Amino acid sequence: MKKIIFCVMCVVLLLPLYAQDFVIHDERSRFNKDAVPREKTIGIINHDTQGDWPGTRTWVQCPNYGPPLTNYLINRAGRIELICDDWREADHAGDSYYAGDTGVSRFFIGIEYVGFYNLELTPIQAAAGKWLNDSLKRKYPDIIDERILPHTFVACWYPNDPKNPHPGFYTRGRKSDGIRFVEPYWMDKLGLKTKPLYDIDQVMSDSVYASDAFNRKCYGRTFSKSDLLAIRKSLIPDRDTALALASIEVLPIECIPVNEYLGYIVLPNNIKSIYYEHQFLYPSGDAVLSRNKFFKKRP
Repeated sequence: MKKIIFCVMCVVLLLPLYAQDFVIHDERSRFNKDAVPREKTIGIINHDTQGDWPGTRTWVQCPNYGPPLTNYLINRAGRIELICDDWREADHAGDSYYAGDTGVSRFFIGIEYVGFYNLELTPIQAAAGKWLNDSLKRKYPDIIDERILPHTFVACWYPNDPKNPHPGFYTRGRKSDGIRFVEPYWMDKLGLKTKPLYDIDQVMSDSVYASDAFNRKCYGRTFSKSDLLAIRKSLIPDRDTALALASIEVLPIECIPVNEYLGYIVLPNNIKSIYYEHQFLYPSGDAVLSRNKFFKKRP
């Protein structure tokens, strides 16, 4: 009889991890409407709160000022709370740089997981994260696994920041939260199959600095200057290919904007297994695009 009772208790305890249809609880900040609508949504940034719940809820709601500091909060019991509409810009990424653009909060949703960097997610918390990831990917088709990133991947010191250890560069390493989310075990728990193999901005820009220690922690390896140049060369098509792109229809749709400094544009690549595909824009004819124009996605 004791064995039967034990088995029943195990089923009751484990059932929510596999059968629960999670609910999003409305805990929107009083300053929710102060957050401006996001022009486009292409990814998710994962954070660790470095604090416990429910105090962290009050913190991210910013009860005395706005805008809120995240879009969603997931506590250790798997409770998903909406803090700021996911189509609005919550101020979660801070100083950041991604795909040649600053202010990552403008095109990434923020999710805060209640906990600390040295404390693993609970099973129900990870299950809730997977459910939320899947829901947001269905809602926003431009969200792909390679753009569900830890905060540390995009956070940086800006070139003129007095705290920047390498002035004049966009320097990685300003934040370390969320790094667990690219570990194979947690990727599997969160339903993520792929991750970036390198920092695309470090590859394509000489103005981005990332230390060997940072790259080793994030990407499992270091990159010499020759490594970065080789990757950059592999991503840039020859002149004939680039000129042919001049005839591609230009539409203001949800793609990643032109990098004004380098003259390239980043496109989601649904054909090959590489992270992103980069295409030079030569200064002739229609190949030169303004910052607010985007290439049409490839079929």
